[in-house]
Amino acid sequence: MIVSSEKGEYFTHAEIRNYKNGEEGEINILEDGTQCCTYKWLRVEYQRNSNDIKIIVEPNNTQSRKLHIELYSGDKYHTIEVFQEAHHLLQ
Repeated sequence: MIVSSEKGEYFTHAEIRNYKNGEEGEINILEDGTQCCTYKWLRVEYQRNSNDIKIIVEPNNTQSRKLHIELYSGDKYHTIEVFQEAHHLLQ
């Protein structure tokens, strides 16, 4: 999924947080300069000061799960709740 901000609102950074246990994702910079934050089954990629972030989730065949992405845009702060239900495979 791609999330875009309004024109003139640029994302400065993003963090993944597990509000349930207080843990947070690891932030890395890829070879092409893309910022990448990962935590367990969720990954967020973006170029600093861009209008778009990419949200990537791994397939889920176990149980429903939820994490939060905290987005920063200068002095503005936004939260996206990512909830994924389990999709059990039929036998």
